[in-house]
Amino acid sequence: MSRVRPASRVAAAALVALAAANRSVVAAAPIVPAGTFADQVVSYDPGANRFQFNLYTNPGAALGAPQTSTGGAFVVTPFNNPFSRNDVVSVGLGGQITLRLARFAHPISGAPEIGVFTFQQFLQSTTGGTDTGPTLFYPSMRAKIDVSQDGGAWVALHDGNVTSFDIPANAYRDPAATLLSDYGLPFTGGLDALRNRASFADTLWAYQGSAGGTWIDISDTGLPEVAFVRFSVPPTDAFSFQLESVSVSTAAAGAPTPEPGCTGLILFAWICPRRPRRAV
Repeated sequence: MSRVRPASRVAAAALVALAAANRSVVAAAPIVPAGTFADQVVSYDPGANRFQFNLYTNPGAALGAPQTSTGGAFVVTPFNNPFSRNDVVSVGLGGQITLRLARFAHPISGAPEIGVFTFQQFLQSTTGGTDTGPTLFYPSMRAKIDVSQDGGAWVALHDGNVTSFDIPANAYRDPAATLLSDYGLPFTGGLDALRNRASFADTLWAYQGSAGGTWIDISDTGLPEVAFVRFSVPPTDAFSFQLESVSVSTAAAGAPTPEPGCTGLILFAWICPRRPRRAV
């Protein structure tokens, strides 16, 4: 069965063209990346307005590793990111999602420690690469971020201002999809490194082995370690926030966080399941 992501007709048409252009980018089966990710939903408030993502309210989708396939034979690329309700959870205006990491994230001077993977992607140029923007599929993907060591005392990042999530995920380092990207390697190049890439292969090269995502720095929080991350969307913001996964860098990953059992209260149910893996 074909999948159509919730988007405008123009965007949907662009995706059809994209799929045709990258038809050779296939993998025999989805691969679960190694790494440290979130393993429990502590709380979830879906918010008041999720725009076209009204059905994306399964917070368990944000647990575990990101998807490496979007269904069938198509792998995750900067131009084709996960979009099913099993892959992404939406946080609407005034809402929030709080996750516990499987391992503590330790501050590292001069390097970001926590990667955030969202429902973000680039629009592909006629040459298969990126344009001068590069143009984002969702230019208003933003949320406030707070972190905590114990789930009780919280520290706001970026002075409580919203963070823009503008770096798409990229599952493989090569166009043939044989070399898995590193989800524990921070991508620090920003949009500047991804502008005006001449081709699809050139775009993948610009990721330098990282799986991308927007990486955040906890070294100035004063916390010795972080076990919890909260994403919240201001009630007056322009768009909802679509989260797929959270990763701890390999260099920053510490001891396993204490296992409290299934204690996450989400507005209307207790949960602690990991995301379902996509069937081939």
